[in-house]
Amino acid sequence: IKLCWSIAAAGVAQSALAMQQFMTQAVFANKWLGIAAQKAESLGVSVVEFGDERWLRAYGSLPHPNILGGFLVVVLLVNIILYFNLWQSWQAAENAKQEKKYQAGLLLSLTFFVINFVGLLLTFSRTAIAGFAVGALSLTLSPIFSGRGKQNLMVLSKFVFIMIAVGGLFFYFFRGPILGRINVDS
Repeated sequence: IKLCWSIAAAGVAQSALAMQQFMTQAVFANKWLGIAAQKAESLGVSVVEFGDERWLRAYGSLPHPNILGGFLVVVLLVNIILYFNLWQSWQAAENAKQEKKYQAGLLLSLTFFVINFVGLLLTFSRTAIAGFAVGALSLTLSPIFSGRGKQNLMVLSKFVFIMIAVGGLFFYFFRGPILGRINVDS
């Protein structure tokens, strides 16, 4: 569980950096972290184009948005596993103090999931998003065959709701860049 928390927290750090980059539409250079400067108006930078606009895809501290997307896919899948383990521990808690500890962990895990999911969306990485969909689907289907399918499916349905809600809001606010990225000609 500690390893899962570490991975989820690393994803939050990358996602926070990705959000900052997307909001400023620039990646600021940092020699200590090995980050090269990137601006949306520069040629050779990964952007989403639609109409006459160029939107910078989030890099995080990694060299390309697709690499950040792949990292966040792993982080999100680990986050789902972390939530599931915390949920099982919460169900088996023996006293009120343990229950509160696990409830706080469940809430923090969901918060991390939302932040990391937004970070994934800001990469505009089609392959990473498709990979996450396949990974989440396989995590969702695998518990069905273990005998506790209904309980596990109920827990994982929270993540489906979060993905639909956050994805819907993201599409509402950034419809142009999303449609530009989905377009095969881009």
